[in-house]
Amino acid sequence: VACAAGLFAAVHLAFGGMPVLWLLALTGLAALSNAALARSSAPPPIAVTAILVADVAWLTLVLASTGGAHNPFAVLYLFEVMVAALVLPPANVAVVGAVGGVAYGVLFRYMPPAHDMHQMTNHLIGMWIAYAVAAPFVAYAVHHLRRALAAADREVEVARTRMERTERLA
Repeated sequence: VACAAGLFAAVHLAFGGMPVLWLLALTGLAALSNAALARSSAPPPIAVTAILVADVAWLTLVLASTGGAHNPFAVLYLFEVMVAALVLPPANVAVVGAVGGVAYGVLFRYMPPAHDMHQMTNHLIGMWIAYAVAAPFVAYAVHHLRRALAAADREVEVARTRMERTERLA
């Protein structure tokens, strides 16, 4: 959320023309929904699904306000699906993926006129920046998953060792 707010401000300063107050208000709402999720140590899957769907809605409003389907940050829909895949059952992942697909389709109603060559260059630079923003989030999520799996493996090994010791004592 902080990254989004900073990105909005930076793009507005660099290129102008962004509805910064609207985008910051939307970002505040996203911060509140994610803070509500963070307060629970083990939220139920339906709560996590609801927050991820709310994040998809937030992203859709942001993208609709900043270029629609032409906005290169539409790639972030995949981040929501990836997060869902890491923490939710398959049916819930399907819901988040379907909502993201419909939301992205809705963005085609908010497309600006065709790009001229200068705009296309800016669009391609935007795609590069979108990659640079998305890649660390993906890397963090996958790294976090790897660490969690390693910790679970260690716990299983400790439990196995205790069980073998208990069986020998018995």
